Amino acid sequence: MESMMIYMPIVMALVGLAYMMVKKSWVMKQDAGDGKMKEISDHIYEGALAFLKAEYRLLTLFVIGVSILLFIVST
Repeated sequence: MESMMIYMPIVMALVGLAYMMVKKSWVMKQDAGDGKMKEISDHIYEGALAFLKAEYRLLTLFVIGVSILLFIVST
């Protein structure tokens, strides 16, 4: 029973990765649409990248701040 509890998360992770690869393959085969749809898709992509850049910048500042605080508290 204990060995099953060790290997089950690994098996489930591999099943999840296989499912993701199948779904990705299906999505990539779909038609991208006409010119207007591609244009809208490009705008969404650019907006998503801008959002992620802002999030990572904020996360970096937070991690640096917490690291400094933990360093000060630990000394």
